[in-house]
Amino acid sequence: MQQYDPDDFLSQIADFMASHSMSQSRFGILSVNNPNFVARMHDGTSPTLRTVQKVCGWMDDFELAEQKNDKEEAARAVSY
Repeated sequence: MQQYDPDDFLSQIADFMASHSMSQSRFGILSVNNPNFVARMHDGTSPTLRTVQKVCGWMDDFELAEQKNDKEEAARAVSY
């Protein structure tokens, strides 16, 4: 089973949100359809490895769509 560092994952999410001017709730809604996702992680809830992989994939898809300058496609990068 693959290991991940919760603090590193939260840092990646924080960097992503800052670079895209995105709130915690918006990030949670778009990435996993859960507005409390980030807040719960800050409170100590640990996501499953599958959820971590899903969120990382969603962030990658969002970045690729935004690099193409297609904000509508980026918003549709939802993969929950």
